Amino acid sequence: MTPLSGRQQEVLGFVREHIRDQGFPPTLSEIAEGVGLTHISTVNYHLNALIRKGWIEVRPKTRRGIRLLHTELPAIATGPVPAGEPLLAAGRVVRRIHEDVAGCFSPPPDYFVIVRGDSLDRVGLKDQDLAAIRGAPAARPGQVVVARVGDEVILGRYEPVDERFVRLAPDSTNRQHRPRRIDRSRTRFAIDGVVVGAMIGIA
Repeated sequence: MTPLSGRQQEVLGFVREHIRDQGFPPTLSEIAEGVGLTHISTVNYHLNALIRKGWIEVRPKTRRGIRLLHTELPAIATGPVPAGEPLLAAGRVVRRIHEDVAGCFSPPPDYFVIVRGDSLDRVGLKDQDLAAIRGAPAARPGQVVVARVGDEVILGRYEPVDERFVRLAPDSTNRQHRPRRIDRSRTRFAIDGVVVGAMIGIA
């Protein structure tokens, strides 16, 4: 399968989510609004790229004519990520999970992260499990999140301290794990999603 650019992943993700949540495909204007594109011609450009790469087909002269050809969700690994690279860049996808699995979770996930180690074993996330992630740019205190810290992707319990500092804490029976304190004025920090469940021991 030909890799997708970051923007193509956004468009495909929006189409997939719209079909899942609404039961029918989005219009071009809904895609533009949903992913922050100004012109319909730019939406068409990305849709044509997705057609060429085999991810969708579009019925001509049909307002909601997009059809997904692959209903799989990506699973990625934690660890280093090059600056500016999309979280779900093709090179970071370790495996794909059939989208039917998403129906086992509420809310349904957008992707999965492979758990490494035992830093979150008290919340049921153990080594080699798949953490189901609902994409979100923010989280409530105490939620387990996937976040970018500098050039790393990390799973941890989100604990905001103040306007400057945040902690990503373990929740583990292993007392060797320590919270990671992040100074947002010095280190890039962004929440990419919230854990909504796990698939046990199949990574």
